[in-house]
Amino acid sequence: MSVEPLLLVGLDPPETAELRRRLDRPVLAFETLPRIRVDRGRLLVEHPRFMGHFVSVERVVYHAIFGDDFDSLTALALWGGPRLPGARGMMDLRIRLPGLVRALAVTRFGGIPRGYSDRGTTVPAGGPTVAKWGNWHCGEDKARFDDY
Repeated sequence: MSVEPLLLVGLDPPETAELRRRLDRPVLAFETLPRIRVDRGRLLVEHPRFMGHFVSVERVVYHAIFGDDFDSLTALALWGGPRLPGARGMMDLRIRLPGLVRALAVTRFGGIPRGYSDRGTTVPAGGPTVAKWGNWHCGEDKARFDDY
């Protein structure tokens, strides 16, 4: 009986090489977003060596944030198969501020005072402070400051 491949998205080649070595199953790995389809409940990914040829995958590990990945996350959520992390959670957390509100509601660290300032406001820093702007959850659009 053949085993369908595991799909890895967003890992670097040394990481995928180590996983291939450790796993007893076929692995399809992509550093960037692969072309995918959901067809009658199956997740299909375009084979990296055979353009236009899609193969079924059994599980997904999605370790990335891409600027244009919302449709791919939605497709993974529609598929509903085993994936890490969960696609619905990633969809819910993709936009930073609403994601922060959702996360604070379920964490024991939710009581820590948080701040928010509208665009163009001045914020006094009582010491080293980190400011984050924009809606991306990753490390972009962030700076440390000590004064106004």
